[in-house]
Amino acid sequence: MAKDPAVSEVVLRIGGLSVGMATVRELREAIGVLRASGKKVVAEISSANEKTYMVAAAAERLRMDPFGVLELDGFSISVRYFAAALEK
Repeated sequence: MAKDPAVSEVVLRIGGLSVGMATVRELREAIGVLRASGKKVVAEISSANEKTYMVAAAAERLRMDPFGVLELDGFSISVRYFAAALEK
């Protein structure tokens, strides 16, 4: 689409994404390629979590359903070390 002169605007309807952070990064990069080629990119969401919002935020404009839900709790990482317990 980035090279197609017939395309001037791309509207993305983004639903709840259940993907990893690598996929989020790839989607954001793809949106960046479209924007860099001069295309207008609009993201539409009805409800979103952190990953959905991160992808949608890469667009030039973001539209959200007035009755939609935006759940931004933040990211966390937890690591468990079981080596000492397994040695026993």
